[in-house]
Formats: sequence, structure tokens, C-alpha cells
Amino acid sequence: MNGPIIFIEPLCRGFEHAQYNTPLIKSAALAYPGVPIIYIAEQTHLDHVRAMLASAAPEVNVDWQSIQLPPRDLAPVKRMKAEYALLRSVMDQGEQTRARAVIATSATDTATLAVKLILHRRKFPFPVLAVLHSVLAGLEDRTRSFAALRGIRLAISVPHPKGLQFIVPGRPIQEYLNAHFPEVAAHCRPLDHPSFWAAHEPAPLRPTAPVRFGFFGVSAVPGFDLVVQIARELKAEGCTAEFSMVGHLNHPDDPQRDYTAVPDASPKILTPVEYRSRAEQLTYALWTTRTHRSGLVASSTFLDTLSYIKPIIYLSNPLIDWYARDLGDIGYRCMDAEEMKALVRRLAAEPPGERYLRQCRTIQEGRRAFDPKVVGGILRTIIEETGRPA
Repeated sequence: MNGPIIFIEPLCRGFEHAQYNTPLIKSAALAYPGVPIIYIAEQTHLDHVRAMLASAAPEVNVDWQSIQLPPRDLAPVKRMKAEYALLRSVMDQGEQTRARAVIATSATDTATLAVKLILHRRKFPFPVLAVLHSVLAGLEDRTRSFAALRGIRLAISVPHPKGLQFIVPGRPIQEYLNAHFPEVAAHCRPLDHPSFWAAHEPAPLRPTAPVRFGFFGVSAVPGFDLVVQIARELKAEGCTAEFSMVGHLNHPDDPQRDYTAVPDASPKILTPVEYRSRAEQLTYALWTTRTHRSGLVASSTFLDTLSYIKPIIYLSNPLIDWYARDLGDIGYRCMDAEEMKALVRRLAAEPPGERYLRQCRTIQEGRRAFDPKVVGGILRTIIEETGRPA
């Protein structure tokens, strides 16, 4: 097939997944020079992706196509029918344009089921790729009763059709699947989260400035409360550490919470300029999310720490443990909150030195794995191997 690469975003609105989908488009453009690219998405999401691409890769030409998405509060059966109709129309467009591939950049459990049913009922002359993001966390639903007969488990249980390839956003997720869900892993391929980098060199050291520790993300994500607790307790001790939030408050209980220990925490959504400014002023990033599901969910905030070349202080979890082993010394691993607090206390009293600079250099070198050119080469291999006759 010598037609376009067609991307369909069947789930996201607004800024959701824009930081993933935009460099993925760039990756495809590098993998297939001169091949037309079509991006189909809800209008507000499409606007975000188009603006990001215009800023980071203005040379990439895209045919932008706007669609209406089904409401998120639809009952599962109605949602699946709506997603079936949407995905089927995109595959029909792929056939009409002689597409090289159709790539669903995210998928709900019902969309995963819908694409399987479509491909069982009709064969298309191009490979179909579907990126599985947080929906994979449903595999670890420990609920008894009929849990095994619903959600992503139901979708996965349907026989896998030819021409379909699931993509998981990272090698550590693939290895976690290999170890815990081999029947799912057999139909998945890893593709590291492509990224554009905000910084090309580490920020200059400021030996006389206070050491600043920052949390990337929003307050609704589990973990920010721990950052606030550590900041409050260390402030009470007289520790000179500074704490910052590179993100905004969005938890419904925020108005009742005391965030004075993180003085810039605010419900105001940061502009790109404000976000960059806060990130650049950090010395270290704090990563405090630690759940059993971390082994199945990628993290754009982790990539922000790499993007701004900030060594990371993190609670042990499968995702960052894997990248720390693979990339090298990118920061400090802590087993619990007390160990993290003690480390922050010690680092606050030590101006960044030689080890800090080595960590920054390790991040610079290791993050090449997320470069769109590298990711694009892997994406092309996956497309060509998925489309290859058995």
C-alpha cells in the first residue's frame, strides 16, 4: 500500500495525550518521509496537537480531520456500538485511500473490543495498530464476581484477529506483561513514549541558591499529598529546601487542604511559559506515585524530568526502576517516605556537585531512546511486520 498513515484518536479531548500523540506523528513522518499523514480527532484535542506540532516540528504536514466522539458516560454497550461505527468508518477511509496503516493512538476497553470485532468481520489490506495506555491497568483488577467477564479482560479474551497489533508505551510495560500476563503480551509490542525535549543542556548550577525539589503533575494524581507532607515536616525542622509544583491543583478536596509548604501550588493552569520557567528552576524532581498498577501505566511526568534534565528522587516502582536500570544513574531510589524525606534533607544541605552533573549527563545520553527518529524506526518495523503475510 502506498497511501497515507492514518491516526485516529478515539478517546481524548483537549490536552489529553497531546504530549504522546504529537511526537508520535513526528516519529511516523521521520519513518516514512514524504508519506501523507492524516490525523483524526475531536476538535479541541486536534487543536492542541496541531499547535504543539507547529511549535516543535513545523516541517511536518498533516491532514487534520475533526470528528465527534461519543460521550464518556455512555453505558458500555452503547459506547462500544458508537466506537465500532467510528473505527469502522476510519478503516473504510483507509481502504479508500490505500493506507499504509491505521493507528488508534489510544483505546478504551470497549474500543479494543470493537476493533477486534471489525477485523473478524472484515479483512483490510493494511495493518491496524492500537496503543493501550491506562486501560491496561484493568488487568490487575482484583475484584472477584464477574470482573473476569468485563472491561479490558473481556476485550482481551476475544480471539486476536490477523492484522491487529497492540502497542504498549514502553519496554518496561512489555516486560511487566511478559511476566504477569503472558497471554496479553503475546499480542503486544513495546514502543517507548516519543518526546520533544525542552532542554538541550542542564541548567547552570547555582551553588548559593537553595536546592529546589519539584513535583510534576496535578494534585488529583496520588503522590502530591506526600510531597506536601514532606515539605511541611522539613520546613518545621528549619530545612532550607524549597518545594515547587510544576502543574496545578485539581482535586475536589483542595480548598480544604493546607498547601502553604508548597507556596506556588495553585488551581491556575500554567501557561507553557510558566510551566517551563518552574521546571527550569528545579534542582531535583520528586516522583511519589507508587501503586501496583505502575507496572502497566506509562508516565508523561517522568518524561518531563528527562525533558528538563532533572535528576529524580522517586519511590520504588516498576516503571522508573526499569528505566533506572536501563539508563544508569538518573537519580535516587527510595523505598518509603521516611527514606525520601531523609534524602531530601541531606541533599538540601549539599549544593549539587559532581554526582549531580554525572546524573544530568546520564539523562542526556539515555533519553535518546525516546527521540522521535529512534521511535519512528521501531514504529516502521512494527507496521511492516504486522502487515507481513503469515
